[in-house]
Amino acid sequence: MSLKSTSLSFCLFVGLCVTPVLAEISPDALEAYNQQRWEDAIALLQSQQRDAKSDRLLALAYFRSQDVDAALPAIRSALEAAPGDTELNQALLEILIADRLYDEAEAVNEALEAGGLEAEARYGKARIAAARGKSREATVVLDELVDSAEPELAQESANLLIELLIANDQAGRAFEVAQRAIARDPDSFYSFRFSKLQPVDDSSRRLRYILGYRVEYDDNVALLPDNSGAIFGTTGEEDFRHVLTADVLYRKSFAGNWSFFAEGHLSQSFHHDLDQFNLTSINVVAGIGQTNERWGWRLPLEVTNDRFDGDDFRTSIRATPGVYVKVGSKMFLHVYGRIEDEDYDLLAGPRDSRDGDVTGGGILLAGTITPRFNIRTFVETVKYDADGLNWQRDEFTAYAYGEISLKDNWILGLALRYRDIEYDNVRTPFIQTQDDESKEVYINVSRPFREKWQFRSQISIINHDSNISVFNHERNVYSITISREF
Repeated sequence: MSLKSTSLSFCLFVGLCVTPVLAEISPDALEAYNQQRWEDAIALLQSQQRDAKSDRLLALAYFRSQDVDAALPAIRSALEAAPGDTELNQALLEILIADRLYDEAEAVNEALEAGGLEAEARYGKARIAAARGKSREATVVLDELVDSAEPELAQESANLLIELLIANDQAGRAFEVAQRAIARDPDSFYSFRFSKLQPVDDSSRRLRYILGYRVEYDDNVALLPDNSGAIFGTTGEEDFRHVLTADVLYRKSFAGNWSFFAEGHLSQSFHHDLDQFNLTSINVVAGIGQTNERWGWRLPLEVTNDRFDGDDFRTSIRATPGVYVKVGSKMFLHVYGRIEDEDYDLLAGPRDSRDGDVTGGGILLAGTITPRFNIRTFVETVKYDADGLNWQRDEFTAYAYGEISLKDNWILGLALRYRDIEYDNVRTPFIQTQDDESKEVYINVSRPFREKWQFRSQISIINHDSNISVFNHERNVYSITISREF
Protein backbone atom coordinates (compact mmCIF):
# COMPACT_ATOMS: atom_id res chain seq x y z
CA MET A 1 0.00 0.00 0.00
CA SER A 2 1.43 3.42 -0.93
CA LEU A 3 1.54 6.38 1.44
CA LYS A 4 -0.93 8.19 -0.82
CA SER A 5 -3.47 5.39 -0.68
CA THR A 6 -2.95 5.08 3.08
CA SER A 7 -3.62 8.80 3.40
CA LEU A 8 -6.80 8.75 1.38
CA SER A 9 -8.08 5.68 3.22
CA PHE A 10 -7.96 7.58 6.51
CA CYS A 11 -10.16 10.36 5.26
CA LEU A 12 -12.49 7.92 3.56
CA PHE A 13 -12.94 6.40 7.01
CA VAL A 14 -13.51 9.81 8.57
CA GLY A 15 -16.11 10.43 5.86
CA LEU A 16 -18.34 7.80 7.38
CA CYS A 17 -18.92 10.16 10.29
CA VAL A 18 -20.22 13.20 8.39
CA THR A 19 -20.89 16.37 10.35
CA PRO A 20 -24.66 17.03 10.43
CA VAL A 21 -25.72 19.29 7.58
CA LEU A 22 -28.33 22.02 7.99
CA ALA A 23 -31.61 22.03 6.11
CA GLU A 24 -30.52 24.53 3.42
CA ILE A 25 -28.89 21.63 1.58
CA SER A 26 -31.39 19.72 -0.54
CA PRO A 27 -32.55 16.42 0.96
CA ASP A 28 -31.55 14.57 -2.22
CA ALA A 29 -28.00 15.92 -2.10
CA LEU A 30 -27.72 15.13 1.60
CA GLU A 31 -29.02 11.58 1.07
CA ALA A 32 -26.54 10.96 -1.79
CA TYR A 33 -23.68 12.26 0.35
CA ASN A 34 -24.61 10.15 3.39
CA GLN A 35 -24.90 7.06 1.15
CA GLN A 36 -21.45 7.82 -0.30
CA ARG A 37 -22.83 8.22 -3.83
CA TRP A 38 -20.26 10.91 -4.48
CA GLU A 39 -20.95 11.61 -8.16
CA ASP A 40 -24.68 12.07 -7.49
CA ALA A 41 -23.95 14.26 -4.47
CA ILE A 42 -21.58 16.45 -6.50
CA ALA A 43 -24.12 16.91 -9.32
CA LEU A 44 -26.95 17.78 -6.91
CA LEU A 45 -24.81 20.19 -4.87
CA GLN A 46 -23.61 21.95 -8.01
CA SER A 47 -27.21 22.43 -9.21
CA GLN A 48 -28.59 24.00 -6.03
CA GLN A 49 -28.14 27.49 -4.68
CA ARG A 50 -24.62 27.80 -3.31
CA ASP A 51 -23.67 29.01 0.18
CA ALA A 52 -20.92 28.28 2.70
CA LYS A 53 -22.57 25.07 3.89
CA SER A 54 -23.12 23.61 0.42
CA ASP A 55 -19.60 24.68 -0.66
CA ARG A 56 -18.17 22.84 2.32
CA LEU A 57 -20.08 19.64 1.53
CA LEU A 58 -19.17 19.91 -2.17
CA ALA A 59 -15.47 20.24 -1.34
CA LEU A 60 -15.62 17.15 0.85
CA ALA A 61 -17.55 15.23 -1.83
CA TYR A 62 -14.84 16.04 -4.36
CA PHE A 63 -12.27 14.74 -1.88
CA ARG A 64 -14.22 11.54 -1.09
CA SER A 65 -14.48 10.84 -4.82
CA GLN A 66 -10.66 11.31 -5.04
CA ASP A 67 -11.04 14.14 -7.55
CA VAL A 68 -8.03 15.93 -6.08
CA ASP A 69 -7.79 18.59 -8.81
CA ALA A 70 -11.32 19.81 -8.03
CA ALA A 71 -11.08 19.19 -4.28
CA LEU A 72 -7.99 21.28 -3.55
CA PRO A 73 -9.33 24.72 -4.64
CA ALA A 74 -12.77 23.90 -3.24
CA ILE A 75 -11.33 23.00 0.17
CA ARG A 76 -9.14 26.10 0.27
CA SER A 77 -12.18 28.25 -0.54
CA ALA A 78 -14.35 26.56 2.08
CA LEU A 79 -11.64 27.01 4.74
CA GLU A 80 -11.72 30.77 4.21
CA ALA A 81 -15.22 30.75 5.71
CA ALA A 82 -14.38 28.18 8.43
CA PRO A 83 -10.58 28.04 9.05
CA GLY A 84 -10.98 25.77 12.07
CA ASP A 85 -13.10 23.11 10.35
CA THR A 86 -11.64 19.73 11.32
CA GLU A 87 -12.76 17.69 8.32
CA LEU A 88 -11.67 20.30 5.81
CA ASN A 89 -8.23 20.59 7.42
CA GLN A 90 -7.83 16.81 7.50
CA ALA A 91 -8.78 16.56 3.83
CA LEU A 92 -6.38 19.36 2.92
CA LEU A 93 -3.62 17.63 4.88
CA GLU A 94 -4.15 14.42 2.90
CA ILE A 95 -3.88 16.21 -0.44
CA LEU A 96 -0.80 18.24 0.54
CA ILE A 97 1.06 15.12 1.67
CA ALA A 98 0.12 13.26 -1.51
CA ASP A 99 1.34 16.26 -3.57
CA ARG A 100 4.56 16.46 -1.48
CA LEU A 101 3.80 19.99 -0.26
CA TYR A 102 5.22 19.13 3.14
CA ASP A 103 5.83 22.62 4.53
CA GLU A 104 2.21 23.61 3.94
CA ALA A 105 1.08 20.23 5.30
CA GLU A 106 2.94 20.91 8.54
CA ALA A 107 1.13 24.26 8.89
CA VAL A 108 -2.24 22.56 8.43
CA ASN A 109 -1.25 19.91 10.96
CA GLU A 110 -0.47 22.64 13.48
CA ALA A 111 -3.98 24.01 12.94
CA LEU A 112 -5.40 20.60 13.81
CA GLU A 113 -3.37 20.52 17.01
CA ALA A 114 -4.49 24.05 17.90
CA GLY A 115 -8.07 22.86 17.45
CA GLY A 116 -7.59 20.29 20.21
CA LEU A 117 -7.02 17.22 17.99
CA GLU A 118 -3.68 16.27 19.54
CA ALA A 119 -3.69 12.58 18.58
CA GLU A 120 -4.78 13.34 15.01
CA ALA A 121 -2.04 15.97 14.77
CA ARG A 122 0.56 13.45 15.97
CA TYR A 123 -0.65 11.01 13.34
CA GLY A 124 -0.32 13.76 10.73
CA LYS A 125 3.19 14.50 11.96
CA ALA A 126 4.12 10.84 11.56
CA ARG A 127 2.67 10.71 8.06
CA ILE A 128 4.56 13.81 6.99
CA ALA A 129 7.78 12.36 8.41
CA ALA A 130 7.19 9.06 6.60
CA ALA A 131 6.50 10.88 3.33
CA ARG A 132 9.74 12.84 3.76
CA GLY A 133 11.65 9.56 4.18
CA LYS A 134 12.19 9.97 7.94
CA SER A 135 11.03 6.48 8.84
CA ARG A 136 12.65 6.39 12.28
CA GLU A 137 10.89 9.59 13.41
CA ALA A 138 7.58 8.32 12.04
CA THR A 139 7.82 4.89 13.65
CA VAL A 140 8.43 6.34 17.13
CA VAL A 141 5.23 8.43 16.97
CA LEU A 142 3.12 5.70 15.37
CA ASP A 143 4.26 3.11 17.91
CA GLU A 144 2.91 5.31 20.72
CA LEU A 145 -0.40 5.95 18.92
CA VAL A 146 -1.05 2.22 18.48
CA ASP A 147 -1.52 2.03 22.28
CA SER A 148 -2.71 5.53 23.21
CA ALA A 149 -5.04 6.77 20.43
CA GLU A 150 -8.72 6.00 20.04
CA PRO A 151 -9.27 2.55 18.46
CA GLU A 152 -10.00 3.85 14.95
CA LEU A 153 -6.92 6.08 14.82
CA ALA A 154 -4.84 3.40 16.54
CA GLN A 155 -5.71 1.01 13.71
CA GLU A 156 -4.71 3.58 11.09
CA SER A 157 -1.45 4.18 12.95
CA ALA A 158 -0.75 0.46 13.13
CA ASN A 159 -1.41 0.06 9.41
CA LEU A 160 1.10 2.75 8.45
CA LEU A 161 3.63 1.57 11.04
CA ILE A 162 3.48 -2.01 9.72
CA GLU A 163 3.99 -0.74 6.20
CA LEU A 164 7.11 1.21 7.23
CA LEU A 165 8.56 -1.66 9.26
CA ILE A 166 8.18 -4.16 6.43
CA ALA A 167 9.74 -1.69 3.99
CA ASN A 168 12.74 -1.44 6.36
CA ASP A 169 13.07 -5.24 6.67
CA GLN A 170 11.72 -5.38 10.24
CA ALA A 171 9.06 -8.03 9.76
CA GLY A 172 9.43 -9.21 13.36
CA ARG A 173 8.45 -5.81 14.75
CA ALA A 174 5.65 -5.54 12.17
CA PHE A 175 4.16 -8.82 13.40
CA GLU A 176 4.37 -7.63 17.03
CA VAL A 177 2.61 -4.34 16.15
CA ALA A 178 -0.11 -6.28 14.34
CA GLN A 179 -0.81 -8.38 17.45
CA ARG A 180 -1.13 -5.24 19.60
CA ALA A 181 -3.53 -3.64 17.12
CA ILE A 182 -5.66 -6.79 16.92
CA ALA A 183 -5.89 -6.90 20.72
CA ARG A 184 -7.24 -3.32 20.80
CA ASP A 185 -9.95 -3.82 18.16
CA PRO A 186 -10.24 -7.46 17.05
CA ASP A 187 -13.38 -6.89 14.94
CA SER A 188 -12.06 -4.07 12.75
CA PHE A 189 -11.32 -4.36 9.04
CA TYR A 190 -7.64 -3.68 9.66
CA SER A 191 -7.45 -6.42 12.29
CA PHE A 192 -8.64 -8.89 9.67
CA ARG A 193 -5.77 -7.78 7.47
CA PHE A 194 -3.28 -7.82 10.34
CA SER A 195 -4.22 -11.40 11.18
CA LYS A 196 -2.79 -12.45 7.81
CA LEU A 197 0.74 -11.46 8.86
CA GLN A 198 2.85 -14.47 9.76
CA PRO A 199 5.99 -14.57 11.95
CA VAL A 200 7.58 -17.37 9.93
CA ASP A 201 9.63 -15.26 7.57
CA ASP A 202 10.98 -13.07 10.33
CA SER A 203 11.92 -16.08 12.44
CA SER A 204 13.93 -17.50 9.56
CA ARG A 205 15.83 -14.21 9.28
CA ARG A 206 16.28 -13.80 12.99
CA LEU A 207 17.76 -17.24 13.61
CA ARG A 208 19.26 -19.25 10.77
CA TYR A 209 21.18 -22.53 10.69
CA ILE A 210 23.30 -23.56 7.72
CA LEU A 211 25.03 -26.93 7.36
CA GLY A 212 27.45 -27.64 4.56
CA TYR A 213 29.82 -30.17 3.06
CA ARG A 214 32.75 -29.21 0.83
CA VAL A 215 35.25 -31.35 -1.04
CA GLU A 216 38.52 -29.66 -2.02
CA TYR A 217 41.63 -30.42 -4.02
CA ASP A 218 44.58 -28.35 -2.70
CA ASP A 219 47.90 -28.44 -4.53
CA ASN A 220 49.78 -26.78 -1.65
CA VAL A 221 48.35 -28.01 1.64
CA ALA A 222 51.18 -26.95 3.96
CA LEU A 223 50.24 -23.29 4.43
CA LEU A 224 49.05 -21.67 7.63
CA PRO A 225 45.37 -20.59 7.81
CA ASP A 226 46.05 -17.12 9.24
CA ASN A 227 46.50 -15.25 5.96
CA SER A 228 50.10 -14.26 6.75
CA GLY A 229 51.76 -16.14 3.90
CA ALA A 230 53.84 -18.20 6.31
CA ILE A 231 54.67 -21.84 5.58
CA PHE A 232 53.90 -24.63 8.01
CA GLY A 233 55.70 -27.52 6.33
CA THR A 234 57.14 -28.56 2.99
CA THR A 235 55.41 -26.73 0.14
CA GLY A 236 54.04 -28.42 -2.94
CA GLU A 237 52.26 -31.23 -1.07
CA GLU A 238 48.86 -31.86 -2.61
CA ASP A 239 45.88 -33.64 -1.16
CA PHE A 240 42.10 -33.96 -1.19
CA ARG A 241 40.17 -32.94 1.89
CA HIS A 242 36.59 -33.05 3.09
CA VAL A 243 35.28 -30.06 5.03
CA LEU A 244 32.19 -30.00 7.25
CA THR A 245 30.76 -26.58 8.10
CA ALA A 246 28.07 -25.33 10.47
CA ASP A 247 26.87 -21.74 10.77
CA VAL A 248 24.41 -20.15 13.18
CA LEU A 249 23.22 -16.60 12.46
CA TYR A 250 21.05 -14.57 14.83
CA ARG A 251 19.70 -11.03 14.67
CA LYS A 252 17.12 -9.24 16.79
CA SER A 253 15.77 -5.71 16.39
CA PHE A 254 14.69 -3.44 19.24
CA ALA A 255 12.92 -0.11 19.61
CA GLY A 256 14.86 2.92 18.47
CA ASN A 257 16.34 0.94 15.53
CA TRP A 258 18.79 -0.85 17.82
CA SER A 259 19.81 -4.39 16.97
CA PHE A 260 21.80 -7.27 18.41
CA PHE A 261 23.58 -9.72 16.15
CA ALA A 262 25.55 -12.90 16.74
CA GLU A 263 27.15 -15.52 14.52
CA GLY A 264 28.90 -18.81 15.10
CA HIS A 265 30.96 -20.62 12.45
CA LEU A 266 32.52 -24.07 12.74
CA SER A 267 34.72 -25.72 10.11
CA GLN A 268 36.38 -29.12 10.34
CA SER A 269 38.60 -30.53 7.58
CA PHE A 270 39.76 -34.12 7.04
CA HIS A 271 42.64 -34.85 4.62
CA HIS A 272 43.01 -38.09 2.71
CA ASP A 273 46.74 -38.46 3.40
CA LEU A 274 48.12 -35.47 5.27
CA ASP A 275 45.99 -35.69 8.39
CA GLN A 276 48.51 -33.60 10.36
CA PHE A 277 46.98 -30.65 8.52
CA ASN A 278 43.42 -31.41 9.61
CA LEU A 279 42.13 -28.02 10.70
CA THR A 280 39.41 -27.13 13.19
CA SER A 281 38.34 -23.50 13.02
CA ILE A 282 35.83 -21.91 15.40
CA ASN A 283 34.69 -18.33 14.92
CA VAL A 284 32.17 -16.45 17.10
CA VAL A 285 30.97 -12.88 16.49
CA ALA A 286 28.58 -10.82 18.62
CA GLY A 287 27.75 -7.15 18.68
CA ILE A 288 25.25 -4.32 18.77
CA GLY A 289 24.33 -1.66 16.25
CA GLN A 290 21.85 1.00 15.29
CA THR A 291 20.34 1.69 11.87
CA ASN A 292 19.03 5.14 10.96
CA GLU A 293 17.65 6.54 7.72
CA ARG A 294 20.96 7.40 6.09
CA TRP A 295 23.56 6.07 8.49
CA GLY A 296 24.23 3.58 11.23
CA TRP A 297 26.95 2.07 13.40
CA ARG A 298 28.12 -1.38 14.47
CA LEU A 299 30.28 -2.63 17.33
CA PRO A 300 31.20 -6.30 16.76
CA LEU A 301 33.50 -8.44 18.89
CA GLU A 302 35.01 -11.54 17.27
CA VAL A 303 36.89 -14.54 18.68
CA THR A 304 38.65 -17.10 16.44
CA ASN A 305 40.40 -20.32 17.42
CA ASP A 306 42.32 -22.52 14.95
CA ARG A 307 43.57 -26.01 15.81
CA PHE A 308 45.75 -28.37 13.76
CA ASP A 309 45.11 -32.07 14.33
CA GLY A 310 43.51 -31.24 17.69
CA ASP A 311 46.30 -28.97 18.97
CA ASP A 312 45.92 -25.22 19.46
CA PHE A 313 47.53 -23.09 16.78
CA ARG A 314 46.12 -19.57 17.13
CA THR A 315 43.52 -17.63 19.12
CA SER A 316 42.58 -14.09 18.19
CA ILE A 317 40.21 -11.57 19.75
CA ARG A 318 39.16 -8.75 17.45
CA ALA A 319 36.95 -5.64 17.67
CA THR A 320 35.97 -3.75 14.51
CA PRO A 321 33.80 -0.75 15.45
CA GLY A 322 32.47 1.15 12.46
CA VAL A 323 30.09 3.75 11.10
CA TYR A 324 28.36 3.50 7.73
CA VAL A 325 26.40 5.89 5.55
CA LYS A 326 23.98 5.22 2.72
CA VAL A 327 25.32 6.19 -0.70
CA GLY A 328 22.58 6.35 -3.31
CA SER A 329 19.56 4.10 -2.92
CA LYS A 330 21.22 0.70 -2.36
CA MET A 331 24.92 1.31 -1.59
CA PHE A 332 26.66 1.68 1.77
CA LEU A 333 30.06 3.14 2.69
CA HIS A 334 31.45 1.66 5.91
CA VAL A 335 34.44 3.09 7.79
CA TYR A 336 35.79 0.87 10.55
CA GLY A 337 38.68 0.40 12.94
CA ARG A 338 40.41 -2.85 13.87
CA ILE A 339 41.88 -3.76 17.25
CA GLU A 340 43.08 -7.33 17.70
CA ASP A 341 45.03 -9.49 20.12
CA GLU A 342 46.74 -12.57 18.68
CA ASP A 343 48.09 -15.52 20.63
CA TYR A 344 49.99 -18.35 18.88
CA ASP A 345 50.75 -21.70 20.52
CA LEU A 346 54.10 -22.20 18.80
CA LEU A 347 57.47 -23.04 20.26
CA ALA A 348 59.57 -20.15 19.01
CA GLY A 349 62.53 -18.09 20.06
CA PRO A 350 62.19 -14.45 21.15
CA ARG A 351 62.61 -13.09 17.61
CA ASP A 352 60.09 -15.56 16.14
CA SER A 353 57.24 -15.08 18.61
CA ARG A 354 54.12 -14.17 16.65
CA ASP A 355 52.04 -13.13 19.68
CA GLY A 356 51.10 -9.48 19.69
CA ASP A 357 48.58 -6.76 18.86
CA VAL A 358 47.07 -5.58 15.59
CA THR A 359 45.72 -2.07 15.02
CA GLY A 360 44.40 -0.39 11.92
CA GLY A 361 41.23 0.19 9.93
CA GLY A 362 39.61 0.29 6.56
CA ILE A 363 36.87 1.54 4.26
CA LEU A 364 34.26 -0.76 2.73
CA LEU A 365 31.80 -0.05 -0.10
CA ALA A 366 29.04 -2.58 -0.71
CA GLY A 367 25.59 -2.80 -2.22
CA THR A 368 23.53 -3.31 -5.35
CA ILE A 369 24.53 -1.68 -8.63
CA THR A 370 21.64 -3.16 -10.61
CA PRO A 371 19.02 -5.75 -9.60
CA ARG A 372 21.34 -8.42 -11.03
CA PHE A 373 24.76 -7.09 -9.97
CA ASN A 374 26.16 -6.71 -6.43
CA ILE A 375 29.59 -5.59 -5.28
CA ARG A 376 31.65 -5.60 -2.10
CA THR A 377 35.04 -3.90 -1.99
CA PHE A 378 37.35 -2.62 0.73
CA VAL A 379 40.82 -1.33 1.44
CA GLU A 380 42.47 -1.94 4.82
CA THR A 381 45.78 -1.08 6.41
CA VAL A 382 46.97 -2.59 9.70
CA LYS A 383 50.07 -2.67 11.90
CA TYR A 384 51.22 -5.96 13.47
CA ASP A 385 53.07 -5.19 16.69
CA ALA A 386 54.39 -8.70 17.35
CA ASP A 387 56.50 -9.70 20.33
CA GLY A 388 59.12 -11.19 17.99
CA LEU A 389 61.09 -8.79 15.81
CA ASN A 390 60.85 -11.15 12.82
CA TRP A 391 57.04 -10.73 12.66
CA GLN A 392 56.59 -6.99 13.17
CA ARG A 393 55.09 -5.69 9.93
CA ASP A 394 52.65 -3.45 8.09
CA GLU A 395 49.98 -4.88 5.78
CA PHE A 396 47.88 -3.23 3.11
CA THR A 397 44.94 -5.15 1.60
CA ALA A 398 42.68 -4.24 -1.32
CA TYR A 399 39.74 -6.51 -2.09
CA ALA A 400 36.94 -6.41 -4.66
CA TYR A 401 34.11 -8.88 -5.18
CA GLY A 402 31.27 -8.77 -7.66
CA GLU A 403 28.51 -11.22 -8.46
CA ILE A 404 25.98 -11.23 -11.25
CA SER A 405 22.76 -13.22 -11.57
CA LEU A 406 22.53 -15.29 -14.73
CA LYS A 407 19.69 -17.30 -16.23
CA ASP A 408 18.06 -20.19 -14.37
CA ASN A 409 19.16 -18.84 -10.94
CA TRP A 410 22.87 -19.30 -11.60
CA ILE A 411 25.15 -16.71 -9.96
CA LEU A 412 28.68 -15.95 -11.16
CA GLY A 413 31.14 -14.37 -8.72
CA LEU A 414 34.65 -12.98 -9.11
CA ALA A 415 36.93 -11.76 -6.29
CA LEU A 416 40.36 -10.14 -6.49
CA ARG A 417 42.60 -9.51 -3.52
CA TYR A 418 45.95 -7.77 -3.36
CA ARG A 419 48.13 -7.72 -0.23
CA ASP A 420 51.40 -5.89 0.38
CA ILE A 421 53.35 -7.01 3.47
CA GLU A 422 56.35 -4.98 4.61
CA TYR A 423 58.33 -6.32 7.58
CA ASP A 424 60.00 -3.87 9.90
CA ASN A 425 63.19 -5.66 10.83
CA VAL A 426 65.93 -7.80 9.35
CA ARG A 427 64.75 -11.41 9.41
CA THR A 428 67.12 -13.96 10.79
CA PRO A 429 68.80 -16.07 9.47
CA PHE A 430 68.32 -14.45 6.02
CA ILE A 431 70.03 -11.17 6.98
CA GLN A 432 67.57 -9.04 5.01
CA THR A 433 64.24 -7.32 5.53
CA GLN A 434 61.36 -9.33 4.11
CA ASP A 435 58.97 -7.72 1.63
CA ASP A 436 56.03 -9.81 0.31
CA GLU A 437 53.28 -9.31 -2.23
CA SER A 438 50.24 -11.56 -2.71
CA LYS A 439 47.82 -11.62 -5.63
CA GLU A 440 44.69 -13.76 -5.31
CA VAL A 441 41.81 -14.59 -7.66
CA TYR A 442 38.60 -16.40 -6.69
CA ILE A 443 36.05 -17.49 -9.29
CA ASN A 444 32.83 -19.18 -8.25
CA VAL A 445 29.45 -20.22 -9.60
CA SER A 446 26.49 -21.02 -7.37
CA ARG A 447 22.87 -21.95 -7.68
CA PRO A 448 20.04 -22.46 -5.17
CA PHE A 449 17.93 -25.57 -5.66
CA ARG A 450 15.11 -27.39 -3.91
CA GLU A 451 14.18 -24.29 -1.91
CA LYS A 452 16.83 -24.12 0.84
CA TRP A 453 19.68 -26.05 -0.79
CA GLN A 454 22.68 -24.34 -2.38
CA PHE A 455 25.35 -25.57 -4.81
CA ARG A 456 28.67 -23.73 -5.16
CA SER A 457 31.87 -24.42 -7.06
CA GLN A 458 35.02 -22.31 -6.70
CA ILE A 459 38.56 -21.99 -8.03
CA SER A 460 41.04 -20.16 -5.79
CA ILE A 461 44.36 -19.03 -7.27
CA ILE A 462 47.02 -17.55 -4.96
CA ASN A 463 50.43 -16.23 -6.01
CA HIS A 464 52.68 -15.11 -3.16
CA ASP A 465 55.95 -13.37 -4.06
CA SER A 466 58.71 -12.55 -1.58
CA ASN A 467 62.20 -11.11 -1.83
CA ILE A 468 63.24 -14.11 0.32
CA SER A 469 62.80 -17.07 -2.01
CA VAL A 470 61.85 -19.59 0.67
CA PHE A 471 58.63 -17.67 1.23
CA ASN A 472 57.62 -17.71 -2.43
CA HIS A 473 54.70 -20.02 -3.10
CA GLU A 474 51.70 -20.64 -5.30
CA ARG A 475 48.45 -22.33 -4.39
CA ASN A 476 45.41 -23.51 -6.32
CA VAL A 477 42.33 -24.86 -4.57
CA TYR A 478 39.34 -26.38 -6.38
CA SER A 479 36.17 -26.94 -4.38
CA ILE A 480 32.54 -28.04 -4.63
CA THR A 481 30.11 -27.21 -1.80
CA ILE A 482 26.60 -28.37 -0.97
CA SER A 483 24.78 -26.56 1.85
CA ARG A 484 21.30 -26.36 3.33
CA GLU A 485 19.65 -23.65 5.42
CA PHE A 486 17.29 -24.54 8.27
